Amino acid sequence: MNKFIYIFYFAFTIFLLSACTSNKFVIGRYRDNFSAFGLSMTNIIFNKDSTCKYVESRHLQEDNELDGIFFIKRNKLYIKFIEPKPCILQDTTSNLELPWTNCDEFKSYKLRHENGIEYHCKFKIGNNLLKVYRVDNEKLVRKVLTYNEKKGRYHRTFYMKIVQN
Repeated sequence: MNKFIYIFYFAFTIFLLSACTSNKFVIGRYRDNFSAFGLSMTNIIFNKDSTCKYVESRHLQEDNELDGIFFIKRNKLYIKFIEPKPCILQDTTSNLELPWTNCDEFKSYKLRHENGIEYHCKFKIGNNLLKVYRVDNEKLVRKVLTYNEKKGRYHRTFYMKIVQN
């Protein structure tokens, strides 16, 4: 009988712990929890109408902004970017497409398919945070190499956290 009570309390505790944790996605602005080597930061603004703005700020470069739509299936969030129109400089003699626009950034993301969803970026939904999947090999990023003067180079947990909702 004591064994049954022990198993019951253990199962009940596990149930309470799992019920208290949530993978509910919160609409708002998400940002990297830190900048690896101080070279870039990513911000994503998720809107209630399932649209989003993906902004990557890179060291010594202009921000790259891409608009998109997002889908949620189970505990994963998928972003499909909307192809930007090319920025064309029109002159009286010719038309020149500017090479440093967001069109090149858009082309750098491969269109993928999973569970009937087309997407460019994928995230795992956590408690008010997003864990990032790599775009080149689809593996979940757990830690990244970073640097500070006290520790030198070291690995740190990486995710995107909500900063405004």
